[in-house]
Amino acid sequence: MTITVRDTIGGPLAPIPPDWTPAPCPDLTVEPWHGVPVPWRTPIVDAPVDVERSRVLARVNVPVEITPPGRPWDGSVAGMPYHVIRHDTTTDTVRVLDRGRPTVTRWQFPRWPWLIVEPPTVTLDLPPVLRREGDPAGAWDRHAFILDERKHQLVEIIQADPFPVWSAGWDGSGPGVAVWDLTRPWDAPGQPAGVIAARFPQLPHLLRFDEVAAGQIGHALFLVLPDYAPDRTGYARGSDGTDSDHPCRAGERLRLRPGIAERFRPDTAARTVADGLTTFGCVVGDRNSDRGSTSRPAALTCTQDPRLAGIGLDTLDLQLTDFDIVQP
Repeated sequence: MTITVRDTIGGPLAPIPPDWTPAPCPDLTVEPWHGVPVPWRTPIVDAPVDVERSRVLARVNVPVEITPPGRPWDGSVAGMPYHVIRHDTTTDTVRVLDRGRPTVTRWQFPRWPWLIVEPPTVTLDLPPVLRREGDPAGAWDRHAFILDERKHQLVEIIQADPFPVWSAGWDGSGPGVAVWDLTRPWDAPGQPAGVIAARFPQLPHLLRFDEVAAGQIGHALFLVLPDYAPDRTGYARGSDGTDSDHPCRAGERLRLRPGIAERFRPDTAARTVADGLTTFGCVVGDRNSDRGSTSRPAALTCTQDPRLAGIGLDTLDLQLTDFDIVQP
């Protein structure tokens, strides 16, 4: 039976140890959709700048932070954990109630009852202990990510909750579980919409330790803003922005301006990230506030991997005005 990280330290009533540290995330040998073209791995070094939108960034300027995992804060640790299921990985088959999908109604006449209303469930192979965003308390959006190398699938879940049964999503808000076939284009017919606001896969955009250690980021990073425009652009297929005057839309691609990366010493983690932001940029994927465009810092999302702490990512010290918005 699949349990949560919270269950491993005594259940929902147990105190969170102040020195609790998440396990390292698995290193990836290849990126999701390896060998299949995806837009987030397309370099944007030579992409033309949207001059007018870039100029307006000064009006909504905020710090752009990376928060590597540290000590628990209100029982939770920053970052997005993920699993890799390989051929020797133990899994449990779990029926997950997807609260965001409509119920299924079907007739079975002449059997009684004639009308059956079934809750929408998705059958997933889950690891024995499912790591979620907000571990160990299980706070925030409770994202869970599973890269299944056996089935060539990427599973992304939002609001993963084990009580009273395993469930995902919010009532009526759209699917809480997305299962992508990694052998086909990510947006091919039959592929899911995704569980984040911009409706594209999130895991391939997360900053991981293995790529920082290798000295090269090969994809766009995931950028969350306090708010942004309600429109969408690029490869985004949805938006939850509410600020019509904001220059950024869901899916907006931003690139570090010339000379910004040179602020950081070569062969450091900060320079590796800055070089990646110059070559591949970052893409607006979600909000981290409901109080306004400058109510809190923006953030580049990293994995919940303790190896990212203490390597200098906190020296990146970027502002939104250090970026240009590039044309889609």
